Amino acid sequence: MKVFLKDSKQDILLYLSLFLLFSNYMLFTAFDWGEGDSFGLLKNIVRIVSFFILCLYVGIVGRIKFSLFFSILSTLVFFSISGNEILLNILFLLIIFLCLLQAKLDRLVFYTFIFYVLYFILHNFLIFTGILENSISSFDARVRNSYGFSNVNRLGIFYFYFFMLNFYMISRDKGNFHKKIIFYLFALSSLVYIVLSNSRTSLYICILIIILWQLSKLNIFYKWQRLILNFVIPFCAGVSFYLASSSGQIFNEILSYRPSFFKQYVDILFSNNFNIIFGAPLSEEMTVDNSYILFSGAFGLIVSFLIYFFSPFFSYNKYIPRVYVIMIIASLLCGVFESNLLRVEMLVPIFILFCLFFSKKENFY
Repeated sequence: MKVFLKDSKQDILLYLSLFLLFSNYMLFTAFDWGEGDSFGLLKNIVRIVSFFILCLYVGIVGRIKFSLFFSILSTLVFFSISGNEILLNILFLLIIFLCLLQAKLDRLVFYTFIFYVLYFILHNFLIFTGILENSISSFDARVRNSYGFSNVNRLGIFYFYFFMLNFYMISRDKGNFHKKIIFYLFALSSLVYIVLSNSRTSLYICILIIILWQLSKLNIFYKWQRLILNFVIPFCAGVSFYLASSSGQIFNEILSYRPSFFKQYVDILFSNNFNIIFGAPLSEEMTVDNSYILFSGAFGLIVSFLIYFFSPFFSYNKYIPRVYVIMIIASLLCGVFESNLLRVEMLVPIFILFCLFFSKKENFY
């Protein structure tokens, strides 16, 4: 604990901003207060304050990386043309990446874990006191519990990330089982909520994390991890657009009709040259739970396909600790069926994407 708290005063602005973003999401989007979307103005105010604090921190750190600066300018250009709100989330991500150039990723993950613990405690308190109520829904004979969240998938994703953060804490702590017992209990609680929410994506990815952790103890995992990281994004993007094609519609029933929603949006992207080049905003009536298709809708098909194809060449090509490798693989795969990779307010995508594309050796050690 002392190691993590050491020198943290200089980063207080960064962590304050991240906590505000996460609290903004949990309190005014994730939790269901029965008021509908009545917090719109307050949410925007918190985002503006967080953005101002991040810019202030960048000014203090005083370091700009050309690739990030170019990415920020490109994002602003695309937003001025298409007005796609997804680009604002991406802009937030890039600004935060500027703040992380000199940061230690272990410290960022640790504080993210602390934030999740606080809202894990708050969520359970609100549920057991009856302030937040459970709503039960059924779809294709699947019974799903929301436990106070505005959407059952939001419940599943929150506890998927909480499970992954506890996996990180277990893996980095070299102590015996008794010193890790609290992390195991948190992880088990996460799995219980995921099962009750009947969120299949979150459950399967949690199981995959456990399997990958066991495989990571073999030498073959160390030899193949770089190859896997190089091609996981092209693979996930390829699967996403296959599901959005006419051929992918055979998986509609199995995948809760997600492919039909994917196809509806992708057809719009292919409908004219402007959308192919600059993308198209997502209408309020349309739901696309896929990070890769949404990214293509933000930057256009041409630019996004080039990024997917060439991602192995500009991603971080040095050694990455195996716990980060597993979290990267799990998060990127989850993005095929969730839009979580582009939701900066959930915090975990921040260090996942930074670790993969903008990190350097000093960020890990």
